This record gives sequence, structure tokens and C-alpha cells, in this order.
Amino acid sequence: MDIIDYDPTEFEEILRKDTEPYIGTLVLHNFQVVRLSGLDQDDYDWYYIFHTVTGEAIEISVITGFVPLKGHVSEEDYKRLLFSWNLNSFIKAD
Repeated sequence: MDIIDYDPTEFEEILRKDTEPYIGTLVLHNFQVVRLSGLDQDDYDWYYIFHTVTGEAIEISVITGFVPLKGHVSEEDYKRLLFSWNLNSFIKAD
């Protein structure tokens, strides 16, 4: 099996390009609605930072992915989700 070579700088650019439009918005992760709060990195991996409606911060490897909701469900449905989230959470979403 060959190891795939990649440029870490190029990977970071692609990851940020795909993630940044959704930071601060509601997304699906593991069948749960969460707020995508940002990205983090250590010596081994990149991580999505999610917040649950109860305010719990979760860092999960980017290999798991997420499903964006804003712009992918109807605007009316997203506004309903957003209203409910912001009513019930200290960490507000856009």
C-alpha cells in the first residue's frame, strides 16, 4: 500500500475553504444538530469544534465530517431551527 503524499498547507487551505462558510451555523454531526464553532489542530490531526445546545464543547477529527444545514434546507426550516437553538442555548448560532 502506498502512502499518499499531500501538501499540509494545501490541505489546510481546502479544509478552511470548506469549513469557514459554516462556522457559527447549525450543522448535523452524528445525527445531532450542533453549532460548528471552529477548527483546531494539534501535531497529529485537525479537529472540528462543535457546541451542543447545552453548551458542551466537542472536538472531533475532521475525518468524521459534518452536514451543513444553512443553504441546504429551506430558509424557513433553517430559521425555525435557529430560533429554537437560540432560545435554548447560551451559545448563539447564525
